[in-house]
Amino acid sequence: MTVLETIDLARNMLNEPLDASRTFPDNSSNFYTDTVLLNYLNREQQLLQNFIIQSHENYFVTSVNVNIVSNTDEYALNSSVIKILRMEWIADDPLRSTEIHPISFNEKENYIGLSHGITGTGEIRAYAIKGDTLTFRPVPSTTTASAVRYYFVKKLADLVSQSQVSEVPENYHEILSWGIYKRALLQQEGSAESYAVASKEYESMVEEMMKQLDDRQIQRPRYVKRNRNRRN
Repeated sequence: MTVLETIDLARNMLNEPLDASRTFPDNSSNFYTDTVLLNYLNREQQLLQNFIIQSHENYFVTSVNVNIVSNTDEYALNSSVIKILRMEWIADDPLRSTEIHPISFNEKENYIGLSHGITGTGEIRAYAIKGDTLTFRPVPSTTTASAVRYYFVKKLADLVSQSQVSEVPENYHEILSWGIYKRALLQQEGSAESYAVASKEYESMVEEMMKQLDDRQIQRPRYVKRNRNRRN
């Protein structure tokens, strides 16, 4: 669903629909403006992403390449990084990478003893993270474009326009609407019963989503339940 469709589904639950052809964001409402509901949507997207990562860590994985510069050991970390999963040296051959291993920032000067037996030809053997900065060891002695590639779980960007579609799997977009609805009820200080019903439905949908994501993991062992009452 688009941003507008997701918000309008929540509006229907709240019994405060607006014309779908309106100019977005429409802030003429005295209570639920589009801007407020968009804010709720972005909060719910972040929360739902966290739930998804718990069951399927690799769902939002992407990668970037890093250009290394001679005598420069610190490089800006991509601003959307939640967690780095793998760092590789690819300057020799992008199709035959050598893993660059993580070390503690306090151990960066002792990287030689922590190289874990790397035998590749890449000159960068280890990396440490300091805030939003990557530190490589040894310090590069050459300038090479796209020498390093790293894979990471990315933070989803906030949604802005009415036609955007969340990167949360589309079959779970209804949960986003329920999350908006639940937050709006809380703002409205609606009845405790309505909020309890919305919370129960929301939690049930999240639980089912996490179960489905967990079941689709190819690494998860599958077992066939035998029918002990079966007769040969």
